[in-house]
Amino acid sequence: QCHRSFNALTDTPLAFIRLREKWLPFLQCMLGSMTVRAAAETTGIHRNTSFRWRHRFLAMAKDDRPKPLSGIVEADETYLLE
Repeated sequence: QCHRSFNALTDTPLAFIRLREKWLPFLQCMLGSMTVRAAAETTGIHRNTSFRWRHRFLAMAKDDRPKPLSGIVEADETYLLE
């Protein structure tokens, strides 16, 4: 009714980020503890883009926490082959 389009990234930190083919290499740079400038040079993006992406990806990781267990929790034994 509102004549707007929505997709899986709507209302997420990844909305409106372009160059999707460079997201994975950029995340690998982040996991490798590269600086903003080094990640920008490695992936071929501007350093301002690298800075902005870093904050968006970190914002997503901050909210991605498992929910704490509550109520009755049961754990079964584990068998390991030695």
